[in-house]
Amino acid sequence: MIAILRSIAAQVGSRVQESIGQFVDVDRLRGLHLGIDTYWMEWLRTRLYIDDFRESEWFYPSVSKEDFFKYMPPEWDRHCSQMGYQKNASPVQFRFIFRDPSDLKKITELPKYYENYPIVYESRPACVGLSALSLSPNDSVGQNSPFTAGTIGGLFRDTNNGMEYILSCAHVLGDNKKTVFTPGPADSKNGTAIADVRMSVLPQPNKSQSCNNRTHGVPDSLDIALAEVKMGTSVNFIIPGFHSPKHVTSFNQMKTGDQITFFGKTSGKVDAVLGSLCIYHEIEIDKQPRCFGDIFTITYPTPWYINANLAKPGDSGSCILRSINHLTTWEGMLFACDGATGYACFAENIMNQIQSLSSTIGLVP
Repeated sequence: MIAILRSIAAQVGSRVQESIGQFVDVDRLRGLHLGIDTYWMEWLRTRLYIDDFRESEWFYPSVSKEDFFKYMPPEWDRHCSQMGYQKNASPVQFRFIFRDPSDLKKITELPKYYENYPIVYESRPACVGLSALSLSPNDSVGQNSPFTAGTIGGLFRDTNNGMEYILSCAHVLGDNKKTVFTPGPADSKNGTAIADVRMSVLPQPNKSQSCNNRTHGVPDSLDIALAEVKMGTSVNFIIPGFHSPKHVTSFNQMKTGDQITFFGKTSGKVDAVLGSLCIYHEIEIDKQPRCFGDIFTITYPTPWYINANLAKPGDSGSCILRSINHLTTWEGMLFACDGATGYACFAENIMNQIQSLSSTIGLVP
C-alpha cells in the first residue's frame, strides 16, 4: 500500500504542489502528506481478509494499484458528498499542513481537489525531535556533547566479521566517530561508553526556512546513526512480549491502519497504527527546522478523542514493530512527534543506507 502512495507521490506530488503554489505562499506550509480515506481503507482491509487472508500468513497480501482501486466500497459517491469531496473522488488524499492556524481562514479560497485527488488542509504545531534531558535507564543511550538521551532502535550484525551495531537517531547519538554512552549523559553523568558512531545521516538545517518541492527537490528521509559496539561489550536487544524482529517490512507490505507497536525509553510499550506517507514535512531537530520527505506517520488506534502526545522526549530511536502469529517484523524507527502523530523513517530506507556501509550488515538472526 505504501508503495502505491510513493508511486502517486512521485507521479503527481510535484504538480499538486505547483498548483497550490498559485494560491498560497508555500513557505507557509509545514508539510505535505499523502493518505487514504478511512472508509475506503477499512472496506479494502475487510475485502482482503475475506478474499485472501489465511491464518498462516503474517501479512495481508500485497495489493497492486489495480486491485486497490477495484475494491470500491458501497455508496462511495454518497460518502464523497458527505465528506465534501468531488463526485467519484480518489480515495487518496493530499493533506497540506500549515504552520499557523490563522492560515486556515483562507481555506475557502484554496483548491479542494487536484484532478480527482481530494485536498485537505490543517495546521499542526512544530514537530520536534524526541531527544531528552532526563528519563528512565535500561535502553537509554546518547552522546556527551551535547548531552542527549534517547532510545536504542535496533541491533545489527555484520555477518562478514561478527561486528555488532546499535541504531538510534543521529540527533541522539551524534556525528560520525562520536562515542555512545548508556545511560545517555542527559540521564546520568556516570554512563558507560559502549559504542562509536560509524554512520550518521541527518538533513542540514533549512537555510530558506521552508520545506517544499521548490526548496528541496528530494527531501532527506533519514535521521539515523549506526554505532559499532565496542569490543568486550555485550548487547542484548530484548523486547518484552515480542520476539526480536527477523524481517524488514517492505513498502509493499505496509498499509494505512496496520497495527504496530513501538518501545520508547520514556513511554515504554505503545500500541499505534500506521498513518500516512509524508511527501515532505518540516521537523525541528536541535531547535532548527529541517526538511524531511518519504517518511511515515503513526497515530493512536481509533477511536481517540484528545490530542494527547503519542510519544515523549527520550523516545527518539524507538523501533516500530509488527507482530502477527509470533513473527515480528521491523517497520521503521520513530524520531519525532507533534502531539497525537509520530513521525518515523521507513525500515527499508534505513536498511538501504546501512548496507551502503557494508552489504553484509543485517538484523541479528
